[in-house]
Amino acid sequence: MKLCVLGWYGSETLGDRAILDGIIHIYSQLFDSLEVDIGSLFPVLTERTIFEDEPFMSRHTNLKVGLFDSRDKKTLKCFIEKSDMVIMGGGPLMDLELIYIIKDAFVYAKKKGKITGIIGCGYGPLANPDYTKCVADIISHSDVTIMRSLKCEERAKKLCNHCKNKIFTGMDPAELSAIEYSRNIGAVEKDNQWIVNVRDLKYVYPNVFSDDAKLEECIRYLSERVENILLLPNHYFSIGGDDRYVMNKMSFVIDSQNIKVQQIPLNLKATYDVIAKAKGCIGMRYHSIVFQTYLNGNNYIIDYTNPEKGKIPAFLDRVDKNGFYTDRYINVFKPEAINFDLQNENRFSFHHDEFSRNVELYKTLIAQLLR
Repeated sequence: MKLCVLGWYGSETLGDRAILDGIIHIYSQLFDSLEVDIGSLFPVLTERTIFEDEPFMSRHTNLKVGLFDSRDKKTLKCFIEKSDMVIMGGGPLMDLELIYIIKDAFVYAKKKGKITGIIGCGYGPLANPDYTKCVADIISHSDVTIMRSLKCEERAKKLCNHCKNKIFTGMDPAELSAIEYSRNIGAVEKDNQWIVNVRDLKYVYPNVFSDDAKLEECIRYLSERVENILLLPNHYFSIGGDDRYVMNKMSFVIDSQNIKVQQIPLNLKATYDVIAKAKGCIGMRYHSIVFQTYLNGNNYIIDYTNPEKGKIPAFLDRVDKNGFYTDRYINVFKPEAINFDLQNENRFSFHHDEFSRNVELYKTLIAQLLR
């Protein structure tokens, strides 16, 4: 099986790397060997990702991973032509000029008779009419569209009503990656370290946040109550916002001996291991929350997305039916104070049958296309 994976690779976060691992797990249920060619926007980063993560991802199947520059139209067409299936491999369908690369790829793939799929994607932010039309074109040229939440599915169906019979909801492949790894390692002895992920709000909302006071308050609150803190980036690249920028700034301002920043980039497996062993966690980036929820469970959430429509509330609506995170959640847009009960060491538990059901959903939908 030759798979051409497109998306935001080249500026990938650890979340994107987990998505890729989850996708490989899905396809490993169908094929004993897999060739994956990743279309990268900035190949220098993806080259490192492959070097670091391919041995870990190979636990699923006999795997060969390559990459190409997806911005080069001739090269992109060449890899589409030699593939069995072309997919948008996770991440959001959103307001970015580079989304046109995905559209052009899907249009060309269908012209060449290739199978196409949107695998575990989010929807938005999407406000620009031109980008909205572009996303509609991508969905229209996709043989199957699997969104990562019911809200995303509803928006995709509203945008492309004529495609509604081939639009579904499935777990984010990054969730499948984290759960599969958690199932395999079993119980993990905890250390005395708290893992914290925060991102630069000024990078995301330059017109809204003028300082990092809310995040600094959280780190200071934690430093006064726990023994050791490791500020753990979910992204180590300037494009997309290197988390170390704001983390080092906070560490310097707070100037506490029990705060460290993870300066040397960790690969996906090492990141999973650190989170799994932690006494507790606080997450902000979407996928840091995903990792902490499934790998640790004693975690708290700082939501920087829209409290009604954002991807983090959509994730919690789906996984937290019993309200476990009600008192473990704050939103940066609300004036609520940081008041986490860090002495409560209960851990979130999830139903493993949901994992199996979602893997089977992906497997069934993809198998139907490949017959």
